[in-house]
Amino acid sequence: MIMSKDDLIAAVKDILARIEANDSFEGNISYTCMKEGLPPRHFDVAGAWRHGNSMGQGGVSMIPESEEKEEG
Repeated sequence: MIMSKDDLIAAVKDILARIEANDSFEGNISYTCMKEGLPPRHFDVAGAWRHGNSMGQGGVSMIPESEEKEEG
């Protein structure tokens, strides 16, 4: 998903807060600004992290991968 720098920072802060609160036991996030065609101050981001684990089974937040346009 294409995200602004501010939105990426907000997602990382959310993950950090949940880890600090012992409310997330696993997850991943990847990002790059080294992709052709991205607007300035934007990143291509993908990730998922579990949350709500301190209260039971919990849930998951996801940032879906950007869809690549196939040429041809």
